[in-house]
Amino acid sequence: MEFICGWHTDKGIKKEVNEDSLLYMTANSLKGRVVLAVVCDGMGGLSHGELASATVVEALSKWFQNDFKEKLENQNFKLEDIESSLSRLLKKCNQRIMSYGENRHIHLGTTVTGMIVFQNEYIIFHVGDTRIYRIDLKIEQLTEDQTWINSEIKKGRLTKEQATNDPRKNVLTQCIGATKVVEPVFSYGHIFKEDIFMICSDGFRHVISEDEIYTKLNIETCTSRESITNQLYELIELNKMRNELDNITALAFVCKEVV
Repeated sequence: MEFICGWHTDKGIKKEVNEDSLLYMTANSLKGRVVLAVVCDGMGGLSHGELASATVVEALSKWFQNDFKEKLENQNFKLEDIESSLSRLLKKCNQRIMSYGENRHIHLGTTVTGMIVFQNEYIIFHVGDTRIYRIDLKIEQLTEDQTWINSEIKKGRLTKEQATNDPRKNVLTQCIGATKVVEPVFSYGHIFKEDIFMICSDGFRHVISEDEIYTKLNIETCTSRESITNQLYELIELNKMRNELDNITALAFVCKEVV
């Protein structure tokens, strides 16, 4: 597989700084190209959320360049082999950010949602409510929001309609740097030619629909890095026009066959 990626991020119409961070890296192996794609949605205000999200992105970047590459050299390498390593890394980030906040009497944290693609498979790692979508003939959400609202919906205590306007809809059940115990959720799947994957912070999808996302992001429109970036830019501008107040970030990549 080869991959074409684009991304766009915006501080939005209200916040002073952009607390979101993103990461897209590739590496070559004897078995083909590997992709790491991540979006982190920081929280804490001013530079605090920005610091939390950037800390996780930096840690993942170093891990990908060092620990992951070492594991990749093993002829019998499988994506399942890195789950424990990724879990330890994210828990270490959680303790580091939490200690930083406690020592300075500030509250900060970040979501982290990402995926690694290797050959025709992927592993997703997920903490918080940043989402991953797969887009082929339809759009499909691959992650589950780790929010109080979502847990109430699953328990049958709230409907999706009630949750839309509930003031607690952004309360997370776990978050890097703000939750004493963090348990990243992992999931696996296969990829196919012309699959598109999109990772976005929650500010990207509050006021636009999945149908609107699909209209902009599909195999007909995502033909180059520039076209993907332009489609994301237009969706982010649409969010801003509809008065989305949060930072807004999205990254998308399409899987292409090697020619």
